[in-house]
Amino acid sequence: MSQRDRNEHIARRNEVEVKDMFPNVTVQMMASEHCDAAGLSTALLNTQSGGVVPYHTHECSECITPLKGNTCVEVEGRRYLLNPGDSIHVPAGIPHTVDHADNDSECLMHCAFGSSVVTREFLDRPDFKKTEVLSEEPNINFQEHVVRSTKGECVESTAGAVSLTLFDGSMGAEGLCGGYSEFQPGTAIACHFHPYDESISIVKGEAVCEVDGRSYRLADCDTAMIPEGICHRFLNDTNELMAMIWVYAGERRTRTVVDECRCSK
Repeated sequence: MSQRDRNEHIARRNEVEVKDMFPNVTVQMMASEHCDAAGLSTALLNTQSGGVVPYHTHECSECITPLKGNTCVEVEGRRYLLNPGDSIHVPAGIPHTVDHADNDSECLMHCAFGSSVVTREFLDRPDFKKTEVLSEEPNINFQEHVVRSTKGECVESTAGAVSLTLFDGSMGAEGLCGGYSEFQPGTAIACHFHPYDESISIVKGEAVCEVDGRSYRLADCDTAMIPEGICHRFLNDTNELMAMIWVYAGERRTRTVVDECRCSK
């Protein structure tokens, strides 16, 4: 299938299958090979009290960002308490676990992977010395990278919108970059396209997604997968704040702006 043969895919959270992974842990795949995504996957991971994803590795980069509630991600014994908006990048082949065993609340997480096919290899009897790393970023000798929402540098991406990069090639992510953006009422992104696939999840408020003349209204972690080269833009036409998590199948954020009519024709 050529790149131009692929169309956008809209995943409505309330329509995506909820799969049981482990006791008190469920997952919803929002973008992956199942919708012809190339080079990336995104998912929603939900953990209830006592939920644990055992120690495992991936063949690609993974980035975990809590959206609701907090949780603990442990990497080779190093334990990071993540609050909503924080993000951790775990490189390919590095053992890690999501440990919600000592938390009595629910946590909803956005997970991004640097491959359209997500595989896991579980460790047999992992034995890592546990070290609490509650608020500081990892030591430079560690391969994982944490961005704290309260300490990250937000930049104005367009008038009325700010963005925080959560992971990219400079932070060790391979074939992947992404971030969090907030849009004030009436704000819109210029019509544009990318040289790689993109996944966009609306995590606050509502957004209008225009793709090559087609329009969709998204909310509540609804996710749009936009193939490379397809013109698109997002608008906040409400009176409330809108926010998204965007993920690109490339290590550096880049886009080509085109005439507005290419999106809304």
